[in-house]
Parts: sequence; structure tokens; C-alpha cells
Amino acid sequence: MKIFAFAFAILVAGVAANPEAVAKTNERFVDNIIAGLIEDLINDIQERGLDPIEIKEADYEYRLPVTDLLEVDAAAADILVEGISNIKINRINFSLLTSRLQLDLSLPLVSAKVGSSSARVKLFDGEFAAEASGSVAIEELRLVADVRINLGIISGVSIRSLAINFSIKDIQSDLNIVLFGHDLSEKVNGFLGETVPNTLEANRNDINSLLSHVLKEVIEAQLP
Repeated sequence: MKIFAFAFAILVAGVAANPEAVAKTNERFVDNIIAGLIEDLINDIQERGLDPIEIKEADYEYRLPVTDLLEVDAAAADILVEGISNIKINRINFSLLTSRLQLDLSLPLVSAKVGSSSARVKLFDGEFAAEASGSVAIEELRLVADVRINLGIISGVSIRSLAINFSIKDIQSDLNIVLFGHDLSEKVNGFLGETVPNTLEANRNDINSLLSHVLKEVIEAQLP
């Protein structure tokens, strides 16, 4: 969400710097500016090695100094996270007449897989262990934004209103989790695959209102 806010802030800041020039351009040109910003974002994510994220092996350990009252050991193998840069532009429309931007973006599939992972915690005389493997996939993460702005040669740019519609089509969870010797796979998969999507849908209006408020503040903080 903040990435979208930052990208849009760059756009409107550019408009504020030269509103007369923007007024002479056509709406397609502005649409192309936004598409270019999103393409730059995609390239930046990939160049930073954030999509895909591949980790063959990773381990971690911690010991309290002097004493052995606390010991922590963790390891994971064959981790793969992909899809966060696959941003699809479903719609971009900027109207100079109404000073309105309509934007529809989506991530078709974001998935995370882990071949194996384990953790052991020794605290005083007790020892706790956990193991996990499997995958989680988020299908059709979508963000639709309707932004109305005020453009002025002297006053610059301000956000008149911003409405966000955030949705997730589905979450597919196929995790194998054993915690303290108890198999919690079914409960965790049910929580991620059913409880989370249902909760998001049930509270959709409140979530969208909150996102709209936060994004509006983030964007306005970037404006001159």
C-alpha cells in the first residue's frame, strides 16, 4: 500500500512542480507516466532480489551469555517466495476535466513455500520444539483506487478525496505444522484459508475506510 502511495506522490509532486505543462498534455500521457512508475517499481523489486526470494539453507542460534538458561536453534531449507513483482495494471485512467485518477492493480498470485523448517527452544528446564513445511498462496490480491485531486497554479496539488477498494480472491494454505508434538496443520490451514478471507470480507468497508485514510495522509505528507 505504501508503495502505491509513494508512486502516486511522485506523480502529483511532478504535477505541482509544473501544472501548466501538465495541463497542456493529454490524458494518455499522464496514464503513461503512471504506468512507467509502476514498471520502475517492478524492476526495483526484482533488482533488489525480492522476487523471487530463494533461500537454500538458513539457520539461527542464540545463547544467553554465561548461562544456559535459554537456548534457541532454528533452521530452514528450500524457501521460495515469488509473485510480489508481478503487478498487473488492469486499468489506468486520469481525467484532466474532472481531475480524477482511477487505478486498478492486482497481483495474480503471491506464493511462499518452505521445504522444511524446525525450531527448538530450551528455557530453564523445559524444551519446546516445532516443525513446519508446505506452502501458502494468495490469489488475486487487488487494489482499486479512485482519487480526486485539486490542481492549481498557485495552490499546487491537494487530495480532495481518496477511496480504496482492497480485496483478496482466495488463500490456499497447504502447511504441515507440528508444535510441541501436536499436529496443528488442519487448524492453521483452516485459519488461513477460511477464517482470514471471511474476516476480511466481513470487515471490508472498515478496512477500505482505514486504508483510504492512511494512504491519503501518506500521500499528503509527500506533497510540497
